[in-house]
Amino acid sequence: MIKHKLAVVIVASIFALTGCDSQETQQNETANTEATTTETQTKVAKDTANANLPVYRIATVSTTSPLISKKEDGTVTGFEIELLEAIAEERGFKPEFVIHKWKDLKNDLEGGKVDIWSAGITIKEERKEWGNFSDPYLPEKTGILAINDIPNKLDEANLKNLRIGVKGNTSWVEQVENIVGKDSVNIVKFKSNYEVFESLAKKKIDAMVGNELFLGAMMKQFPEIKFVLKTLPNTQQGHLGFMIQKDKPELVAEINAGLKAIKANGKFDEIKQKWLGDLDLGE
Repeated sequence: MIKHKLAVVIVASIFALTGCDSQETQQNETANTEATTTETQTKVAKDTANANLPVYRIATVSTTSPLISKKEDGTVTGFEIELLEAIAEERGFKPEFVIHKWKDLKNDLEGGKVDIWSAGITIKEERKEWGNFSDPYLPEKTGILAINDIPNKLDEANLKNLRIGVKGNTSWVEQVENIVGKDSVNIVKFKSNYEVFESLAKKKIDAMVGNELFLGAMMKQFPEIKFVLKTLPNTQQGHLGFMIQKDKPELVAEINAGLKAIKANGKFDEIKQKWLGDLDLGE
């Protein structure tokens, strides 16, 4: 009886749906057509507007998570990428991201191959000779991260006995050398921060040196591992900024104005929370 009643309800429902008034169907089709047309017109208008925006070519790397990371489709994402996208939207330009090698930073800017470089770049006086910097967007403290399997492991007196991993061709190499000695065999250089962190997690090295903020973010992604993080002794705090072609002061002004605007409207904090969490950005 129940099965029969259920069958009757289903048949009645199908009949009701297929037997709709033809006028109502026509009205619905007209409304759908109008909605599709409006949507298409909006998209065309948006595409036309975007086509008229100035395009700035931005070089970046693919292995500086959570600042920048490469997705499966070959595009990039991360804190810096979303930051620049928000600045671009605020100031009315279109960012075009291209993955380059870190070693090409100077040549890219001097040769005019790109307009901007974004890769967790420390603001340094010597770099200002061949490129302009934006206002700083993040502080940079040098941290040292280890798996806390030995008491007082990261005390300064013990550092010379640790195998310390660091990304090569960065200011962190020199800072580690100042503490453990330039010729120390315990300094292990890697191509990327990811490789350093992976080696630390597998206990192939004893500690990792890098930006303290990012080490903290990476540490929080693996709560099952008991990490310890400290500021590397005898190091000064720096700042990160975007590098811009030397002959484009107007672009520096655009980036700075956009950065100021997204800090004021809360977008900066939204992006920071997404990629860096509750990490303290205080001086």
